[in-house]
Amino acid sequence: MPEAARAMHWPLPRRGLGRELTLMLLLKFAAIGLLWFAFFSQPIDEHLDADAVGAALFERGPQSAASTHHEEPR
Repeated sequence: MPEAARAMHWPLPRRGLGRELTLMLLLKFAAIGLLWFAFFSQPIDEHLDADAVGAALFERGPQSAASTHHEEPR
């Protein structure tokens, strides 16, 4: 078998492009579903609500006097 023909040889029987794309999309959706189920399906704390989470994420903490993120005066 010539080298070019061997490089183009596909180990699986050739299917239609639509069937291959459908199969790949189904596999991707299954993988995303498994990731969602593993990491996001159950909340960590049952007593938390959206307002409490938003307040915890977006509140401004106290500014430290020894902060390393201050600008030097010019």
